[in-house]
Amino acid sequence: MKYDVIVIGAGNGGLMAATILQKQGKKVLLLEKKNEVGGLATSIVRGRFEFDLLPYEMEGYGEEDYHGVVYDLFSDLGIQEKVSFLQAPICYHIVTLDSKEEYVMPSNISDFITQMEVYAKGSTESVTAFFDLAEETVKALEYLRKGSVDDVFMERFPNFIVVSTYSLDDVLQFLKMPKKAQQILSAYWIPLGSPSSMISFVYYASFLLTLIKYGPWKPKNGSLSISMALEDTFTSLGGTVKLNACVTEFLMEQDTIKGVLLQDGTKYYADYIISNISPNLVYGKFLPSVAQKKNMKKLVNSRTLGGRGFCVCLGLNQSPKDLGLNYYNYFVYHQLDSTKEFKHMGYLYHDTCVGTVLNILDPKCSDEGTTILTLTSFYSNDVFSKSITEQNYHDVKEKVAERFIDSFERATGVKIKHAIEEIEIVTPVTYARYTGQPDGTIYGYMAKGYDNMLPRIFGEENEKYLSNVRFCGSFSSYLSTYGAGYFSGYDAAMKTLKDMRNVEERKNEN
Repeated sequence: MKYDVIVIGAGNGGLMAATILQKQGKKVLLLEKKNEVGGLATSIVRGRFEFDLLPYEMEGYGEEDYHGVVYDLFSDLGIQEKVSFLQAPICYHIVTLDSKEEYVMPSNISDFITQMEVYAKGSTESVTAFFDLAEETVKALEYLRKGSVDDVFMERFPNFIVVSTYSLDDVLQFLKMPKKAQQILSAYWIPLGSPSSMISFVYYASFLLTLIKYGPWKPKNGSLSISMALEDTFTSLGGTVKLNACVTEFLMEQDTIKGVLLQDGTKYYADYIISNISPNLVYGKFLPSVAQKKNMKKLVNSRTLGGRGFCVCLGLNQSPKDLGLNYYNYFVYHQLDSTKEFKHMGYLYHDTCVGTVLNILDPKCSDEGTTILTLTSFYSNDVFSKSITEQNYHDVKEKVAERFIDSFERATGVKIKHAIEEIEIVTPVTYARYTGQPDGTIYGYMAKGYDNMLPRIFGEENEKYLSNVRFCGSFSSYLSTYGAGYFSGYDAAMKTLKDMRNVEERKNEN
């Protein structure tokens, strides 16, 4: 059967891309190798607890009269009518193991600046300058998405031009921000997968601004509820979803992909492909060997895989109040130096993690008198996969999980082991098997140095080695934040529509 577009992978980006294209009147096939949509935006049920495997908050959402780009995307597709959202009470909360420091940062720019002054005296001017620069950065990125660098751009965004190639650390130092304020402001780096010395200012500033400006939000019934709402919208528009549909090969005609071959032998054809899975798999596995090119291998070999995920899901038989858990999230660090913490996460038994107490946000997410607590972390390299064997896997993962639980107890002073009713341990092996992404990475390619968001956006067309294939999701140019997953799908869909128009125009000219 022939389609206009085949979308491979029903994660956040793939669902959004498929739905946008279907709404534009295209005939779209969405293929998913598992038996449900969602990708990482899914949940697991153990006993009387349901654990969300995407515990972080969404940036760029907001409310009807004050919102960001993700809200606009959802509103256009009617997602608000199908999914209830809750705003997190704080932006983030830091506790340190070594120095026993604690910092609670609110989700409002004015309040954030005021609170930062309490923790870091003399920081108000530089932190204000950071948010002003972040505002210009977001507006510049919006301009770039619609056009290109021209004289108007240069005139309207002069500061953006200056900072666009620098790391977060470089710009914070240039702003003469007090060291303590720099460390607190950059503390949200774990959900982005790169430390402040490696991540670009443009990436971090645009993310943090939209997170704080519009507030951090989560779907009330878990991230899977958004996936299901998108699937419902897609199919109601006439789109086709095929589950348990594992792509094994691209069907080629000369140098152009004409379709896909599934594991069961089924063939589907389309003029365009959008991949919500990594270029590693697309270039290394799906392409016939004769179609693989040196520049494809060079691209995937030149980039570093991002953080490999590890999550400990805990169902506790006591309420947060009875346990003494008073905050929605706990960023557990040894210290505030993100570069040192990042290196520390290269060890098998490290203990840097983010604890999320879902009941603080949604008291009804589990039975009264219980708590859902997730401890999420990642490995900055492949140490986990290199350390396990078929024989020691269960022993190693349990020891790692116990390390995170001990770390959380030491950092917070709250004992939780006695209250554990259910526990599920999700390792890089689990993520690799579930998503198919290499080595269980949950952050796509690592953002570092000149391989950050802006260079990838500018270089995207030069890296388009297959003329009718585009990528979305965490391996795309927009990297790996919660909201960026949906925007990457929108971006891939809009660029595919443009590709279609360009082909039609060339046909008409001939």
